[in-house]
Amino acid sequence: MLSKNKRIMSLISSSIDAALLIVAYLLANWMRFRCLPFLEEGGAGPALEIARNPLVTLGWAVYAVAMVLIYWGYGLYDASRL
Repeated sequence: MLSKNKRIMSLISSSIDAALLIVAYLLANWMRFRCLPFLEEGGAGPALEIARNPLVTLGWAVYAVAMVLIYWGYGLYDASRL
């Protein structure tokens, strides 16, 4: 029973970590292009169009999941004490 609970907690922890990575990326883009004023019209240049591309967002989502899987593989989400 303890092993099953430990596995569930590890899965929840890694899922929250992946979600927070994705939210942090989206929040950073929102702050950069919506909240911060630009010095001149079109001051963001091509970066704004790149950030609006849905493939970029999908790429960051895949990156977040890949990092969690790598961390999981190395046992960083294991609840055991070393």
